[in-house]
Amino acid sequence: MKLGLRQNSSDITYFCLAILVTVSIQASLPFFLPSGNAQYANVYILGELTHSYALSQPASYTLLQNEYPSLLDDMIIEIDATGKVRVAEETSRYHICSLQGWVSTPGQPIVCAPNRVVIVIEESGLHE
Repeated sequence: MKLGLRQNSSDITYFCLAILVTVSIQASLPFFLPSGNAQYANVYILGELTHSYALSQPASYTLLQNEYPSLLDDMIIEIDATGKVRVAEETSRYHICSLQGWVSTPGQPIVCAPNRVVIVIEESGLHE
């Protein structure tokens, strides 16, 4: 049994239209995505910006539960040499916050819902 595939003018039109849309989307993405100049990992606790950590040097920071009662326990935030940030240790039921791993994309949040903490890479910090 031989299956013949035939192209007609509408198939070619749809194919060209799909390529045009794809190229247009890729060309316009830089205008809609955050810029790559992010320099800080901003920590929001209960929606308030409480800490800004520079991404320029590797470091480890600890948020203490006795300072922030919304935390279920102490939380360790790490920054590596390439400007990525992660939650290394935290206490929550499923540990989703620490399982997210390293984040380097500006605007992409690390959300620790049970601890009411959000970490976002942004261009400006708390003390600017």
